[in-house]
Amino acid sequence: MQRILREESSSGWVESSGLLQFLSTVPREVETFEHNFGFGLRYIDTPPDTIDGKEEDLLNFAFMVLRDNRVIPERRYCLYCILRERMLYGYIGVYRDGDIQTLWELQPISDFKRAGVYDWLRGLVKASCEKF
Repeated sequence: MQRILREESSSGWVESSGLLQFLSTVPREVETFEHNFGFGLRYIDTPPDTIDGKEEDLLNFAFMVLRDNRVIPERRYCLYCILRERMLYGYIGVYRDGDIQTLWELQPISDFKRAGVYDWLRGLVKASCEKF
C-alpha cells in the first residue's frame, strides 16, 4: 500500500479523494463493530503471503479483517481490500497459513468521503456463518 500511496500522492489524489482519511477510520470502525456485536473481528494491516496462491495483488493490499468463529475454528474467514484504479475492492475469503483463498467480491468503494466498512463487515460475518 505504501508504494501505491507514494505513486498516487504525486498527483494529490490520495489527499483529495479522502482515501487516507477513510483508511485511518477503518481500525476504529472494526473495533466499534466488534465491541457492539462481539463476532471475533481483528483488523490487520500486514499483507498475507499470497492471495489465491499469487503475489501480484500484495503491492496494492490495503488491510484485512479476520474473523475467528468459535463454532467453526478450522476456517478463519477474512475481509481483505485491494486498491486498484483508484477504487478500493473488498473481498471475502478464507485465510490459512498466510494465504487467502477468495470466495467472493464485495461492492467496491470509490467515494471515500462517504464510505464506511459496516456493510463489508456484515458480509464477513454472514460468510463466516455459512457453509462453503
